[in-house]
Amino acid sequence: MTAEVPTTITPDVEQVLARISDAFVILDHEWRYTYVNDKLAELAGMNKEDFLGRSIWEFPNTVNSLIYTELHRAVAEQVTVNFEYFYPEWDRWLENRVYPSTNGLSILITDITERKRSQQLLNAQYAIARILSEATTLVNVSTILRSLCENLGWQAGIFWSVDDEANVLHRMSSWYSFNLEKEVFNQQTIALSEGLSGQIWASGQPVWISEPTQTENCFAAAIEFPIRLDNKILGVIEFFSDQILEPDINLLQMMSAIATQIGQFIEQQRSSSLMQESEEKYSRIFETLAVSIGEKNFPLLKI
Repeated sequence: MTAEVPTTITPDVEQVLARISDAFVILDHEWRYTYVNDKLAELAGMNKEDFLGRSIWEFPNTVNSLIYTELHRAVAEQVTVNFEYFYPEWDRWLENRVYPSTNGLSILITDITERKRSQQLLNAQYAIARILSEATTLVNVSTILRSLCENLGWQAGIFWSVDDEANVLHRMSSWYSFNLEKEVFNQQTIALSEGLSGQIWASGQPVWISEPTQTENCFAAAIEFPIRLDNKILGVIEFFSDQILEPDINLLQMMSAIATQIGQFIEQQRSSSLMQESEEKYSRIFETLAVSIGEKNFPLLKI
């Protein structure tokens, strides 16, 4: 069975629409699909026939969304509308160019996922570089977690620090989106032999999970990275998403680089703390010596 093509589209035009790299759809005045090309079916992972005759508002996450608002605006005002929209079910960013008519509207859809993700990665890298350059203590790690979550679309982030003496991971910092129940993340310590974070510490390798049944706290996806300095693992950083996300090699590489930056930052803070303690110790010694020498050379005069 082939998709029905409106009589207003000639066979030559239909052939062009079938071959273009962008998705193209036509909706009638009742918001029903009357035409979709192969690219749209490919993006959705569906057959073209699954769209035809159905209202666009039958599909998930369309009503009360940006696409709902913009399509209605295009029809009501009879103006061309251009907007970007993230489709959670497809895990894609799409640019929509909407052209209204008296009979409905046509939409040219361009997949801009790679461009958006590249920009998100750059924004995250710049943000982390700025935060680390301005940071003074490890407390600022919570700002790093928030920045990464907000730039990359993750809902939660946790930083675990290794305690070699107690053989555990301590939760040092965390960030959650406003709509999450923080009680879900109430664990303060993890044995080095337990949980995903313990596995990361043992293997020293990052892990990406995109199956809800395998993630901790029942999220749809999780990513975890070791924080290392040379061959020593200083901690583990993990992020959670409520959407199933497929592994992204560029994101993995960027997160590995950020993990290295955080490791260097932690070591700098520790070295600075040790140096400060040493300076304070020697300062006290010199003060004591100065008082002792002063009392010896200049004893109090008795009157």
